[in-house]
Amino acid sequence: MNAREKYAREEVARDYERRRFRGLRGSTLDRRERAALVRALARAPGSGGVVLDVPCGTGRFLGTLAGAGFRPVGADTSRAMIERSPRDLDGLGLVRADAGCLPVRTASVAGAVCVRLMHHLSHPERVAVLRELARVARRFAVVNYYHRHSFKNLLRTAGARLRGSPSRARNRLTRGEIETEVGLAGLRVVEIFPVTRFWSERLMVLAEPRPTEPR
Repeated sequence: MNAREKYAREEVARDYERRRFRGLRGSTLDRRERAALVRALARAPGSGGVVLDVPCGTGRFLGTLAGAGFRPVGADTSRAMIERSPRDLDGLGLVRADAGCLPVRTASVAGAVCVRLMHHLSHPERVAVLRELARVARRFAVVNYYHRHSFKNLLRTAGARLRGSPSRARNRLTRGEIETEVGLAGLRVVEIFPVTRFWSERLMVLAEPRPTEPR
C-alpha cells in the first residue's frame, strides 16, 4: 500500500493526529515542527499573502500559517484527511488536489508549504512536486526533507545493519543533494532549519525562485 492509498483510508485519517502528535513524545515533535516552520516563514521574503499548504492532511499547520500572518489554503488528495481539517480559520478553504498537479494558476499564491511528503516519493516525483510549488508560488516555498546524516538516522541505519534488516534511509538526503534537487525545480535554498538541532532528521527548507540570468 502506497502513501496515497494509506492516507485515503477513513480509519487512518481518524487516528492520524492521535497516533502521531499526542502524548509527551508526539506533542513535543508537533511543537518543534511548528516552531521550525515559523522560523522559516519569518525569514521568507515579503510578508502576508495567500500560502498553499500541500498536503495539508488534517490541517495541522493551517492555524500556524494564519498565526504567522498568512491566509492559508489547504490541499490534499485524501478526502478523509480534509474532512478533519479546521474550517473556522481566516483562510481560503480546502481543496482536493495532488501536489504534483495543482489546480492553481501560475504565480497565484505568495508561498507554498509542503511538509511530510517528500520522504514518501522517489527523486523524479519529488522534483515534479518542487516544480509545481515553484510554478504557483511567487515568493517562497518551505519544504520538509529528511536528512541522511542526522544523528537519529545514523543510529537507525547502524541498528538496521546489525539486525540485517533494510535501512529506512532510502529517501533521506544530504544537504548537498537537497540543494541540487531544489535547484532542478528552478529554486534555490535560502536557509535550512532543523526541527531539532543535531538529533532530528527532519529539516524545514526555505527556498525561493532562482533569479533568471540576463540574456
